[in-house]
Formats: sequence, structure tokens, C-alpha cells
Amino acid sequence: MSNRIKWSNLYATLFHTFRASRWSLQTTAEGSRGSSDLRRDQGAMDVATKDDNRFARIALDFAHRLSSIFTLYAGAEVSRVAVDSRVTNRADELTLREWNIEGYTKLGFRLPKVSGFVGLRIAGEDRKGSLGGGLGDFFRSGSELLTSASLRYAPARDHELSLTHSSSYTRPSYRDLLGYTSVASAAFLRKGNSGLRTAYRRGLSLNYTYMRAAQLELSYTDTEDPIVEAIPPMYGGGITLRRYNLDYSRTLRALLVLPLPLVSQKKFSWLALTILAAQRQWDAGHIEMTDYSAALNTQFVQHRHSFSLPSDWTVDLGVTYYSGVLYELYRIQRQWWIDASVSKRMGNLRATLSARDPFNTNIARGSYNPEVNGLAFERNWHSPRLELTISYSWGKKSVKAQDTRVRYDDLKRLTTGASEGMNTPAQ
Repeated sequence: MSNRIKWSNLYATLFHTFRASRWSLQTTAEGSRGSSDLRRDQGAMDVATKDDNRFARIALDFAHRLSSIFTLYAGAEVSRVAVDSRVTNRADELTLREWNIEGYTKLGFRLPKVSGFVGLRIAGEDRKGSLGGGLGDFFRSGSELLTSASLRYAPARDHELSLTHSSSYTRPSYRDLLGYTSVASAAFLRKGNSGLRTAYRRGLSLNYTYMRAAQLELSYTDTEDPIVEAIPPMYGGGITLRRYNLDYSRTLRALLVLPLPLVSQKKFSWLALTILAAQRQWDAGHIEMTDYSAALNTQFVQHRHSFSLPSDWTVDLGVTYYSGVLYELYRIQRQWWIDASVSKRMGNLRATLSARDPFNTNIARGSYNPEVNGLAFERNWHSPRLELTISYSWGKKSVKAQDTRVRYDDLKRLTTGASEGMNTPAQ
């Protein structure tokens, strides 16, 4: 058996920002055209899926300083996704046509000790497609109102308390809607689910920070219709993967961030950083007419040491540990790994030597629904890697310091989930 994939994507982004004394307007237009050819050879059977996808987006973002206290933000965007998918053993095509429209407004304020904002966002979608093979068409149209707010209070210098409410959404990937042939393993067949709904997430967090570095946070999130991957009843010994919506997924998390400057001198500095997190997660819903519920406690620990040395040398060393986690419907056992890097800057030139998981310990081992089918799996997230990177930058320092602009193309809709490369040990 063999698997092959050919993938290409051409994209363009055009943006412009106009600034006046009290207001600014940012305009973004982008588009992409891509194709993929996925083939799986199994002896005499050759199955191939060919996709053509097109994406376009236009967005406007406006900010106006109303006074020394209040600032108004507003914006809108519209995007278009079009996909045509062909399978070798089918005479027709699977298609998807989708419009996504968003609009938002936010009012921010700032006083000497108190600041914050209130915001409102509306997200609309219109989706239609064909499953081919005489399976019919599917349609979905709707909108959701999302709110956000934040209140920050500085009781004293270097101390800040904040209470934040946020909301967001995740739309299903078109591969989850139409289905496709897996390219990672011939043991997996993926099936589309045209009934997938958009998942909406709402959260509330209480946060305390000291010197904008040390942090203590307590947060709660509630996700409506979370998208998860499940294994439907298996026929003929094969494994079929398919996306579903649960009813909800809720998490309660406590987070502690402790940076400790051990040495702080002009030519030498040493910073130790420790991150501790504990989380309780509750999930519930229905999978193929079967009730599902799960709850799990999770712990996370990360410890790092960062050194700034003379002659523009920097060194970073860290270790990370996860206890058992619940990823969608998969229970994963504990895992840990280390990473390190050494960097040297020479004017505009920088050379970095980095190592990721050199002992190959970052392997996720776990099971899916062991009470029913006892499927065990493992996934090597990152093979040991030693990497040398040399980069050169030029231009004004203010330009080089700017964050890289995010590209909202259709790459995010090509994702297939973390289980794409999992291996199933013999039972």
C-alpha cells in the first residue's frame, strides 16, 4: 500500500491603512486558489480524491477616537468559499458553496485606574452543497449574535485586576462536510457529515497580573455544539472517522504564571518561568443515537530558563508536562518533552540552533471508547528535530518590530484533526 499527496496554493493579499489625527481605516482584500490530489494505492484498487478550492475575502476595520476617554471601533467583512471535489470511483462531483458575513462594533474607554470595552458581533453564514452519488444536496443558513466585554482596574502601581467575557465560533472544515480519503493511513476512511453545525464558544475569566508578567487566572468556558471526531460502528473490520456535534463542552481552569528574574544585569540576565494549570472538563452529547458523557481533570506544568548573554547570545531551555487529557472524544495518557535553542545576533543577521523533543518522549498514547470497542492508539506528535535557521532583516526598526499580518485564507478549512496520523496497535 502507498499514499501520495500533491498540494498547491496560490494566494495574494492587498491591504492599506489610512490614518488621520483621530481616526483610522484599514482595508484588506485577499484571495487564494488551491488544489490537492490525494491518492491511495491498495494493490489492485487505486482511490484518488482531487479538490479545487477558491477563497476570497474583503474586510474593513474602522477606529475613531471620540474623546480622551472613549474610542469607537467598527468593521465588516465578507468571504466566499467554493470547493469542487472529485473521487475516481464516482461519476459526479461533491461541491460546496459558502458565504460568510460578519459585522462588529466595540466601544472602549480608558480612565486613570479603570479601562475596558463592550462589543457586539454578528456572524452569518449561507452554505449549500452537493454530496454527489444521488445522496442529495444540503443547505444551512443562519446567524448568531456574539457579545464581549472587559473591565480592568489598577488598584496600585504594577497591579491589575480584570474581568473579561468573550465569545467566538468555529465553522466546520469543508473536508468534514464532504468527506475524503485519508492520506495518512490506509486503515482510516473519513466520512463527511453535511449536518455539522457551527460551534459557538463563550467564556468568562477573572485575572490578576503583577507587573504585566506574573499572572493568576480563573476561567470558565461553555462551548455549544462543539465539533468532535468519532468512530461510528465499524463494519468489516475497517475504521471510519466522522465529525459530529456534541451538545456542550464545559471547562473550568485555574492558571498560574510565575516569572522569576534571577539575574538582571546589563550584559547578562537570567529569567526562570513556571506555568501551572489545572482544568476540569465536562462533555455531553449524542453520537449515532448513543448518549455520551465524560469528565476529566487535567494538569499542565511548564518550566523554562532563558539567558541573555554578552555579544548578543541568547539561550532558552524548557520542559513541558501534561497529565492525561481529553481531546475531543479521545483519552490521551500523560506526556512530556523538552526543547532548547541557542541564538546569536550579528547586526541584521541572526542564526538560531534549536532542538525539539530530542529524546522522542512527546508521544500521545490513549484509547477511544474502550468500553465498547477497545481501540488503542498512539501518535508521535513531533519527531526529534535539530534545526538551524539563518535570517536577515532590513529596514526601519519600527517596521521590523511589527507583528506579522495574519492571513485568513482557506488553509484553516483544510485541517483534518489531530488523529490524522494516529497508529492503532494490534489488539
